[in-house]
Amino acid sequence: MTSDITTLFRESGAASSRLASAVGIRVASTDEGPAVLRRLVDQGTIPDCFSAEPGSTVLIDGLSGSGKTTLATYLAEATGARVIHCDEFYPGWSGLIEASRIVADSVLTSADAGYRRWDWTANAPGEWVAVDPAEPLIVEGVGAVTPASLEAARRRLLDQRRLRSGLRSRRSGQLPKNQESGDIVAIEVRADGQRRQQRALHRDPGFQEFWAMWAEQEADYEAWRGRPTVAIWNDLAAG
Repeated sequence: MTSDITTLFRESGAASSRLASAVGIRVASTDEGPAVLRRLVDQGTIPDCFSAEPGSTVLIDGLSGSGKTTLATYLAEATGARVIHCDEFYPGWSGLIEASRIVADSVLTSADAGYRRWDWTANAPGEWVAVDPAEPLIVEGVGAVTPASLEAARRRLLDQRRLRSGLRSRRSGQLPKNQESGDIVAIEVRADGQRRQQRALHRDPGFQEFWAMWAEQEADYEAWRGRPTVAIWNDLAAG
């Protein structure tokens, strides 16, 4: 990762050792993200995050207000993948770490996958939302990228490949090929703290009351974060 992006990430609280293998890019605004990612894929720099292969998962993490949701929306428009927002299942304002477990242990599992939607009005668990293990996913939110979620996403993809390979081999009479390479694209987005806060509070004024509390959890979560494939610094010029 380039030194200037490494410095920006470190100054925003990221552990530089965790980012050593990431491809670092800087964008003026979130809407530049998909084109830059497409270029990296075409160059063979990162795995294909546009393939929408059955069982594929793109994970997008980062600090509040940095542009994760917008990037996920653009990627979904390009791929047709289903977007799952961690906002849907944070168990309240103190639930960041628990949500990261839900991503790995519930959303991305190959059996009985899904999550319990959080009812923010009642401050209680709501209805169960099922997830098809075969459908391409984009999971976005603070808490989306951990070593456990990266491994769960990889298992999810390989399970679907084995399933399809087994079906083909039974039809053809040939043994399935080894398909153990399951590269997952994990994206981490960061931006200037003041701009992030302005953006987040403009979107949700009620966040103001919980901003400091949530920022503390984001700082604590740094120790849980996994290694991203791509680290994006977003200047938040627009979008």
